[in-house]
Amino acid sequence: MFGLGMPEILTIMVIALIIFGPRKLPEIGRTAGKFIHEFRQASQQIENQVKMEFREVEREKREAEKQKKEAEKQEKEAEEQKKSEEANSNEVENEEEQADKKVEAGGSN
Repeated sequence: MFGLGMPEILTIMVIALIIFGPRKLPEIGRTAGKFIHEFRQASQQIENQVKMEFREVEREKREAEKQKKEAEKQEKEAEEQKKSEEANSNEVENEEEQADKKVEAGGSN
């Protein structure tokens, strides 16, 4: 308890008794108890709020990472589809060129 042993606490209590007297001491004790209780409640509320904020930040971070991965996946799929379309287009062009060559070869005979 804050590095205070029994002798120190007794000394503080005797000094408080001498300074404030036996009538005021219970009132001071109640006031100090209320202060400590309210301080603990406030610190607990702050701690809970900070924890909630950290959880929210972590959730948003995970959500952003998930969206980033999804966007990368869609980009990759679009790139693959584009390559496939280009390959199909090249194949069609090659077939057309071969057909033109056949027509030309057949027409020149």
